[in-house]
Amino acid sequence: MAQSYSNILSETDINYILSLPEVVTTKEKLETQNVIKFSVNLPDAIKQSLQEKLGINLQGINTIPLRWIKGDTAPHIDVGDKFLNTYLLYLNDSQGELVLGEEHYQIAKNTAFVFNEGLNHYTLNTGSEPRLMIGPMSENAIAIGGPPCINYYSNQSDAENTINSIAINYSNCTVGVVSTGDIGSITRWIINGNNSTGTSTGTVNNGTILDGTLGSVTYHLYPAPTTQYPPPPYNPQVCVNPPYNANNFTPANAPIYSTLVSYANNSPNFPWATGSNAQQIYRSQQNVSYFNSINQQTQAIRTANGLTGVLGSRPYPQFKTDTERLMYIQGMNLTAARNRVTGQNPSGPAGVPCSTIYGIINS
Repeated sequence: MAQSYSNILSETDINYILSLPEVVTTKEKLETQNVIKFSVNLPDAIKQSLQEKLGINLQGINTIPLRWIKGDTAPHIDVGDKFLNTYLLYLNDSQGELVLGEEHYQIAKNTAFVFNEGLNHYTLNTGSEPRLMIGPMSENAIAIGGPPCINYYSNQSDAENTINSIAINYSNCTVGVVSTGDIGSITRWIINGNNSTGTSTGTVNNGTILDGTLGSVTYHLYPAPTTQYPPPPYNPQVCVNPPYNANNFTPANAPIYSTLVSYANNSPNFPWATGSNAQQIYRSQQNVSYFNSINQQTQAIRTANGLTGVLGSRPYPQFKTDTERLMYIQGMNLTAARNRVTGQNPSGPAGVPCSTIYGIINS
């Protein structure tokens, strides 16, 4: 449920807030940021007006949260303090609308809104003119709000313009987790760097934990392109170097064995020899990369959960298709083959030690 209220403060009170040094200097930061959160001390008379009009008791509270915002806010549910309602008051005029659930309200100076926890809301068509508000805050005057950590889009253009999101992650900053919407079978994403506010960049897989904390950063993701190759069979290639046969894999044949060890240690194409089909090499590298990525994600979650053999607060990676399971197994076998020859788990180019998801979780 949402309620709107008008004429909360006097013109004198509003001008007083707008002239505060913290308000003036903080607004200047909007040159490089779209949202600036800060707090100020307000006179008891202003707190009393807020209590009388909005029913929120601010007496005895030292600082009140304020926020400068420029541009539209993506759909989100407020998070933060344990609370029953969100309170916010606009202190200057702005074009556009505040959408609370299914209801649209014009944004206007000295207009306040109170709505219950869990209500999805956003702003629409607000342009580039900065707007200042008291709040959003809980009934305890604790700052709440914050857009979702991750917005998913079907293409780069929508991510650039923050429109037509296909899914949203309100609960954490783990790629692939969805609170509302559907990402289908997409498992690899590109972080749109022009409007994402966190420090993570580039291409990420489902299960990746992005930098930042919930409520403080927002990422806009769109699907990463997939490299398409024609289906098998491939043209047969002659393995030029090194030669392979069962007798080569022992120190008894020292010249060939040492060549194999050197090749396994140093060639990113291992186990494919020089001159092998480029598509075979590419697919092998993708499988090893996928195997390493899943293991790294599992290890990170295992460390974060702090539990042995128990599914903690964060879920471990799961295969969504048999194709992903096969990629993982093939990547594991290729990594094991390198380790068998070298007698070690090198950090590169083989990647992380040849472990399994089960082994990492129960280590």
